Amino acid sequence: MIPNRWVAVWTGVLWLALAPGALAQREPRIGYVTDLPLRIPAGGTARVDVAMPVSSQMGRVEFEPVDAPDGIVLRESTAERDRASLVLHADAAKLKPGFRSPLVLRAFAERSPQSAREEPSATPRRVLLGALPAIPFEVIEK
Repeated sequence: MIPNRWVAVWTGVLWLALAPGALAQREPRIGYVTDLPLRIPAGGTARVDVAMPVSSQMGRVEFEPVDAPDGIVLRESTAERDRASLVLHADAAKLKPGFRSPLVLRAFAERSPQSAREEPSATPRRVLLGALPAIPFEVIEK
């Protein structure tokens, strides 16, 4: 007998009893730990921390801005276990205080071939992990 909250699924060969939610796709939970909108001083930097699952099997995780406004630069990024830290710079010559915009970043994993079937390569492969939710930011007075 299958408990009433479980789901019975016919595979064509046998019946499987699955726990509730076993068929639902699980999305990794990604969120910002830093208060938003991010306030970046003109000519300065600001750090944004992202809560996200980072596995050692992913390899090195890198971030890349997507259509960033001219004058916004990703200066530094680190990713470890369950958090990533990103340092953004606002060029004072290109962005004036009061400028507001969202910033989207893509995350990539750099992997070196490890299996016997793959050719060893001097250049690691970049694998797109996806895009982070948009980061609203504002350039403020220094």
